[in-house]
Amino acid sequence: MPKKIKLLKKNQTSIIKKFPPNILKFEHILKKIGYYDNSPIIKNINNLKNPILENYKTEFKIELIGFIKYYPNKKSYVWSCYQELLSDPKLTKKEIRKYLLEICKGIIFLEKTRIAEVGWEISYTHNLTHKSKKDLTILYLKILKDLKVMLRKEFCGISPKPGDILVGRPRGLKFGFSGNANTGEEGSRQRGLSTQKILNFSKVNVWNEQYARYDNNLNLHPT
Repeated sequence: MPKKIKLLKKNQTSIIKKFPPNILKFEHILKKIGYYDNSPIIKNINNLKNPILENYKTEFKIELIGFIKYYPNKKSYVWSCYQELLSDPKLTKKEIRKYLLEICKGIIFLEKTRIAEVGWEISYTHNLTHKSKKDLTILYLKILKDLKVMLRKEFCGISPKPGDILVGRPRGLKFGFSGNANTGEEGSRQRGLSTQKILNFSKVNVWNEQYARYDNNLNLHPT
């Protein structure tokens, strides 16, 4: 004999009706790729910014502005990536699932640890493109080495904990060039390689991201 269907009371609503279709679709995709999670999705994430490494302001007449977007759980981060993927009309449903799978693997989704996207921008009053390519490369590598020390202590007011995941998205023009059709892609490649070697992030994946995880001594390791 089949079980009776329990009817909802007047003051009750279906669980499904509590969530909009886009959320339900996202939950379905996560489940399909093997990463179902019942954590809440936090949509409003603050982008904290602060000047960092003040010595460069006087020594090289540039100002480094660091930023960090701290996500209380990994599901919220993946949701933000999902929204970005949806905004690209060229991507198919299959490609979106592929990207989400790569992201979930990279950030070690199943570990319930914190996650933050970090980065920095350079602000300057004079034209750095007048410097040679060699000088710019040396300056950039020096900055990365200083940032490596900072990321172990505090970055824009956020202190790291063991197990935390950092996300990086290498961006910028090719060193020594003011810009043309290929300098953006080559600049990202250069920065990805240097971040991988100096900060110990992973290789850049198909989603153009790099990941690193803190160990118990707050050293970063590629995921």
